[in-house]
Order: sequence, then structure tokens, then C-alpha cells
Amino acid sequence: MTVRLSTVLAVANVVGLFLTAVMVALLFRPGPDGIDALGYHWGRDFANFWGGARLATSGSAAVLYDLAGYHAALKRVFWEGTPFLNFSYPPTILPLIAPLALMPYPVAFAVWSGLGVAAAAWVVRLGRGRFDGRASMLLLLSPAVCFTLVIGQASAFFAAMVVGGLYLRPSRPILAGVLFGLATVKPQLGVILAIYLLWVRDFRAIAAAVATAAALVAVSLAVWGVAPWQGFVRVTLPYQADILANPRGFFSLLEFSPFVAARFAGLEPAGAWAVHLAAVGLGAGTAIVLARRSASTALTVTVLALGTVLVTPYALAYDLVLPATALVVWAIADDVRLPWWAAVPVFVFWITPPLMLLVGIPLVRFGAIGVLPAVVALAAAELRRTRAGAAPTSRA
Repeated sequence: MTVRLSTVLAVANVVGLFLTAVMVALLFRPGPDGIDALGYHWGRDFANFWGGARLATSGSAAVLYDLAGYHAALKRVFWEGTPFLNFSYPPTILPLIAPLALMPYPVAFAVWSGLGVAAAAWVVRLGRGRFDGRASMLLLLSPAVCFTLVIGQASAFFAAMVVGGLYLRPSRPILAGVLFGLATVKPQLGVILAIYLLWVRDFRAIAAAVATAAALVAVSLAVWGVAPWQGFVRVTLPYQADILANPRGFFSLLEFSPFVAARFAGLEPAGAWAVHLAAVGLGAGTAIVLARRSASTALTVTVLALGTVLVTPYALAYDLVLPATALVVWAIADDVRLPWWAAVPVFVFWITPPLMLLVGIPLVRFGAIGVLPAVVALAAAELRRTRAGAAPTSRA
């Protein structure tokens, strides 16, 4: 028995939107003072981007990488009870977010959200080669996108950089490389991309990506100096490594990588790393090979997008916007039909963001990991059909 992937996603959207509404009502709905149930100002993670932009443009960029100093600064800007937030991005992000400081918080949040929606819709348009209202609505109503908009994350922009770049690469490698270079402000997104670009020998895209990343570094040094970089290397990176090795707090509820799953199962960091590297080495390595050989552009982008997110040990629920974007395009472009064994992990994957926060059972929280082997198996089947002389499935 098979079912259309687009049908699975549509049904999952109905369930996911209900779960998202419950999640927002319980955790993120702001009170009269603008503070939600967890103590954060409405917009939550966007406070990092807007607050970081304010500090950077006021001559205090180094404070971003002083854990106590940054927390104190956010408490002064928002409210005294603001829970701890960490500015985890390297200084290369500062040129990109600096314009936010020119706007009041509500206006900046509205602009940020609107541009995020536009970025997600743009990637769908790229993948389909034209405007596709059905595909756009499937994505924009997905739990991953809705969750990202609620907490003010940047995942839609990263989807535009990575997934959009993958769709542009065959015809416009320089522009694709620029997008890949911009994505280096979240360095873990580049692991699969770098391997794939070397595999296909797209040196124009690689050169454009390197030049763009170097330009971001140069601008950050020219405008803000070396102090933010020193703080990032000496303070932020060790802190990030510690919370990765020892998951705790709110963000541990959002993590779903094999590494974190192994840590929650009781393994020490060394054992968890072994599990993670074995899992992603097999899954992501196979995905890269299949992406290189697949006849379907949409399927190629999908396996690469999944690998890009699932290869990182610090994968969070809002990062799922990247593979969700690719899955929507693949579902529509190739009119994909799934066997039941593949439909189940795809369904769980699709509703993962609200499910992870509402259900604390690790087996449920880490169910999203199963989507990569499912898609890889489908990609392998597609490759066998193509080699056997069947017509390629791609209409992307």
C-alpha cells in the first residue's frame, strides 16, 4: 500500500497545527506584560538577534561573547527576570543583523517574520520553477515553520541559503556559492555541503562560498575589531561544547541528534560521539552518494537537506525547516508515493517540533531521526529504477 507524500504532509499539518496551538497556549503565549510562561519576552529567540544588533551597533559587540555581561544587558533591555540566553553565532553574523537595530522591537520582529515567510516561499518557487500555491501553503503551515515564526528563529533564512543554493547551483553556481557562504554564520550547516561540492567538483560555487565567508570575516573585523572574535573563541565555543556534551535546560528539549539521544540513554560523551559518528557517517555518506547519482533534482536536494541538519550533533527542532522545505518540493515535483513503512517516520518527523516540547518521552522526541534512512532507502530505490531503464521521476 502506498500513499502520496503530499497527503502525508497535509494530514501531518492538521495534527501539527493542533499540537502547535497547544504548545503556544501552554508555553509561548505572552501575558499582559509580554512575558510568556517560561519567562521570556515575546518573540523569544528574536531577542538574541535584535538585542545582539543593538549591542553591536552601540559599540558593545564584545559583550555578546561575555556570558554574564550579555545576560545582564538583555535584562536591562527587556525585563529583570529574563532567563539566560546565549549569543551563539560567530561575529560574521553581525553585518547581517545590524539593520535590525534601526527599528523598534515590534517593527523589527514583524519585518523579520515577513522576510522569513518570503524566504521560505522563494525556495519553494525555486524548486518548482514557478509559483506553486499548494506547495507554499504545505510549507508555511508546517509545524516547523510555525514554530520558527513563534520563537523568532532564523531557520527560514538558512533554508533559503542552503536549500535555495542547492536549487540554484546547477544553473547559477556563483549565486549559489554566495548563499552557501552566508550560511557559514551557522558553521555546522556546511559539513555536508562542503563534501558534496567537492564530490561534484563545483569549484565555482566553492570559490564564491569561500569569498563570501571571507568577506563576512573581513567586515566583522573592520567594523567591530578582534575583541568579539576573541570572546567567541575563548568563551562561546567552550560553553557551546559543554552544553552539547551535557544537555540541560530548555534547549535540551529541542535537541534530537543521535549524539543527544545517546547521552539521554546514559552514554558518556565519548560513547555518544561514537554512536553519532557511526549513524551520521552511514546515513549522510549514503545520502551524498545517492544525491550525486540521482536523476531527480528534488530528491537530490532533499537527501542533502536532511543530511545537512541530521549530521550536526546540535540539531534543534527549528532547524527542521531546511529539510521540510526540500520535502515539500520533492513531494509535489515528483508526485512521490510512499510505502507505509516510510510514511510513518515522515509523519513523525513533520510533527516533531511541537511534539518534542509537549511529550518528554525520548523515543518520541528522537523519532525524527528515522526520516533520513527512510528517504535514503527511497532514493536508493529510485536510483535502481533509473538504472534499470525506467523514466526519471523528476519534474523539478
